[in-house]
Amino acid sequence: MRHLLFTLCLVLLMPFQATANSQTDAETVVRHVIDELVEVLKARDDTDLITEKDMASIHDVANKYFDFTEMAKRSLSKKWKKLNKSQQHQFVTTFRALLERSYGSRLSGFQNQTVEYIGSETQGDNIIVSTEVVDEDRSIPIDYKLHQKNTWLIYDIRVESQSLVSTYRSDFKKIIKKKGFDGLMAVLESKLEQLKDSE
Repeated sequence: MRHLLFTLCLVLLMPFQATANSQTDAETVVRHVIDELVEVLKARDDTDLITEKDMASIHDVANKYFDFTEMAKRSLSKKWKKLNKSQQHQFVTTFRALLERSYGSRLSGFQNQTVEYIGSETQGDNIIVSTEVVDEDRSIPIDYKLHQKNTWLIYDIRVESQSLVSTYRSDFKKIIKKKGFDGLMAVLESKLEQLKDSE
């Protein structure tokens, strides 16, 4: 009887243990991506700029921890399935480059900010890891949404409760409605060139 009760307790605890382990794994991914990006920023020759060398390092970090294909799918929503394989590949490549450039440029302002880890929560099959970037005069809440594909990967970021993917989805929907997919690609490529020129 005692053995039966012990076994029953283990079975009941297993889902909670799995969830706890998953949250720990997801938090580890977020810690790794932040730590590695900070190392890239600290190693810059000029701490006021993001050079092509720095962008290459940011690309390498992002490649390990972000699921850009999933981000692209969610940003296009139903339109994604209407694209052929070539168009999907073209969009993911350009979308990824635009994200890396735009947020790489924003990272150029990094100096001595610190990151605090608030905790994590499970939402269905996904996990949200909450952090705060602490500056001298304010704190900025940033949440990372992850899903599992062999390992945990980031597929969305919320800055002050504003979802990156949702924002792009809204913008892309308007552009596609007016200009179609080719028009959207032209807009993205133009923005990408502007970012490169500004650097």
